[in-house]
Amino acid sequence: MAQRKTMKTITLEQAINQALQNNGNIKSATMHVDLQKKLVNTAWDIGKTNIDLVYGQSNSLKKDNNISISQDFSFPGLYINQTRLAKANVNFSETELVATKNEIQCNVKATYYQLVYFNARLKQLDHQDSLYTEFYKAASLRVEKGESPLLEKTSAETQLMELKTRKSQILSDIIIFGKRLKTILNEKEDITIAELSPAKLNLTLSSDSSALTKNPSLALLRQQIEISRRETRVERAKLYPDFNIGYFSQSIIGYQETNGESHYYSSSDRFTGLQAGVRIPLWFSSQAAKIQAAKISENIAKNNLEYSQNEMNNRLTEQYEAYQKYKTSLDFYEKTALPQSELIIKQAGKSYFGGSINYMEYIQNIEKALEIECDYLENLNNYNQAIIAIEYLIGTK
Repeated sequence: MAQRKTMKTITLEQAINQALQNNGNIKSATMHVDLQKKLVNTAWDIGKTNIDLVYGQSNSLKKDNNISISQDFSFPGLYINQTRLAKANVNFSETELVATKNEIQCNVKATYYQLVYFNARLKQLDHQDSLYTEFYKAASLRVEKGESPLLEKTSAETQLMELKTRKSQILSDIIIFGKRLKTILNEKEDITIAELSPAKLNLTLSSDSSALTKNPSLALLRQQIEISRRETRVERAKLYPDFNIGYFSQSIIGYQETNGESHYYSSSDRFTGLQAGVRIPLWFSSQAAKIQAAKISENIAKNNLEYSQNEMNNRLTEQYEAYQKYKTSLDFYEKTALPQSELIIKQAGKSYFGGSINYMEYIQNIEKALEIECDYLENLNNYNQAIIAIEYLIGTK
């Protein structure tokens, strides 16, 4: 006999913590931070040192040698600006990590509460199944006694078959969103959620645009502007002159006149000196084009921020309006509609089994009451999803 496969039960808090530790996007974003920190040290890369050797008959028939060491380097301002650009890239990657975490948390909560909703709907359908099963049994007995037409029993069978299809659809949705949550968590085992009854989330904030100041995605765009500015300054710094400094040591084998006297110099006698040079850019058109391109990139980054701010402000307003709409609906359901639904189901059962109403009236009353309960769950889910979207936009947990 095959063993039943066990499933890992997980709470919302556990799901969020696991996603923040194991999600592949967060791991990549974390490694990107480490990468950018390492690259800071490359900002002062002055290049390789040149070591040259010349050997041969450069001064006479004797074979002399010349050893020279030289180093090229740019104007210090270039290295300073490259360092600032590298640090701006570090800040960008750190902000990117925060934005990724914010998005992952939003996805976990949205998926988790969607699963809570589906489980609540399944529980509701199980209750509906028990009502229709009881109705079917009663209808079958009445048909056998000749007290009701066959249509009553057929109607009960149809209701049960339709209900079975709905339950199958909900079970498929649970599997789909369960796999989605499993993927976000990077979990190997099959999982099931701990909270099966929907809870009503709370929201305490205003809908004005100032709430977006902590949004990580906007912070990322602001940091992109800073990077563009730094890139422009780096390109400008490349207009500064470059320098070269070197040292040489060479032999001049043979007789040389020194202070009016002739001296013989062997290969062990060395003649040394220093050399220095400067490279000045005379052709500016190419570098000027790069500076202009960097300025355009800076303007693009500013435009992206402005557009995203307007877009997110509109999204926040829309989600807040949705939140208010569903909050008003929930108040109605909780105070009026749900108590009435319970009363309708109770009274309809008593009336039908007592013979006061026929099966059509019974079905109509039951379906109306169950529709109220279904609408309540849907509104509650939409209410929670609106709060989750708002929390994502304002960058809170």
